[in-house]
Amino acid sequence: MQREYALSLIDNKELLNAVLDFNSVHESSNKESLSSFYAQYPSFMRDIEETDLVLFKKQQKISYFDFSDPKSRVIFFDKETLDKIAVYLGSCVFADCITTTILKNELLCLSQAIGSSVYKFVMEHGRYVFGGTVKRHYSSKRDVKLVLQETKYQGYSILVFFAGSLSKNYQDFLLRKIAELDVEFEKQQQWSLDQDKLFSLICFIAINEIDGKWKKYFI
Repeated sequence: MQREYALSLIDNKELLNAVLDFNSVHESSNKESLSSFYAQYPSFMRDIEETDLVLFKKQQKISYFDFSDPKSRVIFFDKETLDKIAVYLGSCVFADCITTTILKNELLCLSQAIGSSVYKFVMEHGRYVFGGTVKRHYSSKRDVKLVLQETKYQGYSILVFFAGSLSKNYQDFLLRKIAELDVEFEKQQQWSLDQDKLFSLICFIAINEIDGKWKKYFI
């Protein structure tokens, strides 16, 4: 599913619930149920690009809007939420650095860059998330903006790794977000993270640290 169509479901609670209920009850090849779904929500189907719809009907599957696997619902996150998740994840990558920084000026630099809530989260949980993946010294002389960009870069690279099981369209979207940072960093790490644990972490951050509204999409 293209990102814009997925996000449009957030504003249509009735349709979103219908899609999720449909996914949980019916097999993706159930043509009779699919036809009934089309008839009940024609306006949404008209909004889908004709070429996509033709291909979709030809395949005779509901995979186009199949969110029965909660992992696929990550596509619902808006840009603001994704940015915040990226900062949380990226900051956890630098947990060893952040938790061992003791100079007042450097602590202020870090707190300003990543935000007090992220800083608190990393201090409490960070080193247990990725096991101190990167040891990096932050200097109070470093531009706060660069610190934030670096954490976002690492966070989005983790999201790209996770999105390997999602659509190419979504992977491309995340890669564009990385490109928008416009900062040269070291070569992107080759992550070898457990997909299920990473998904649980992403959901935990979204629901408990950013906005409880996301709970309805994943639990």
